[in-house]
Amino acid sequence: MLKSPRDPREAKLLVRLECGVLMAMFVMQLAVALLCCVVHSCWVREYRGLEAERDAMAEKRRRKIARVQEESMANAARIAEVRGMELEEKMKSKYGAWGKNDLEG
Repeated sequence: MLKSPRDPREAKLLVRLECGVLMAMFVMQLAVALLCCVVHSCWVREYRGLEAERDAMAEKRRRKIARVQEESMANAARIAEVRGMELEEKMKSKYGAWGKNDLEG
């Protein structure tokens, strides 16, 4: 551009204008890259928070399932015990005399 048939002043102005536009583009690209880094770090921080929350919910769910399972096992044991006692009572009432003689004799 400097060796063009235009006026040297106009050529210098165009060169300066082109340099200014290129510098502005460079600064904008840096700003966009910086903004992308900031947004990415915010997303990572938010994801870590969500991940911790999800882990806490999973732990709470595991505890609840364990508690329910424990209660279920206790209830099943109680039911088996009650049924065993009922069967024992039924057998005693039905075969009480024979059972005592067989065990004693």
